[in-house]
Amino acid sequence: MFAHVITYDLTSSHPDGHSVFLKHLQAHGLSSWTEIGNEMVKLPNTTVSGRFASNEDAEAAFNAALRATRLELWLATITVTKMFIIPQGAGGLVLSNTREPKRSLAELFVKRPAPASALALAFLGQGRT
Repeated sequence: MFAHVITYDLTSSHPDGHSVFLKHLQAHGLSSWTEIGNEMVKLPNTTVSGRFASNEDAEAAFNAALRATRLELWLATITVTKMFIIPQGAGGLVLSNTREPKRSLAELFVKRPAPASALALAFLGQGRT
């Protein structure tokens, strides 16, 4: 199994399907986090990573997540306009300001409470939680 990075551009009508798409990508073995050394690094938006035996397997997982998203949001038009699959070992550089100690992906996705400042703004009607 090799790590693959997939970058894409998702266009959607109302409702926004990106959060639903990310949920299905994760269910199919793709995540917006990748392991670099002893850290987990958050990838840029519309970039995911996963371990697959081949580029074809990575593309199949991505397409299965896209089909599941389209089924869940049957009223929305979900279109992928570009997609690139790159074996992660091919080189490159990840510049991310979001880094975590190495843990399982399940631990990274545990919902954290909103910071107090966000809650205060929401209480005043000036933000969202």
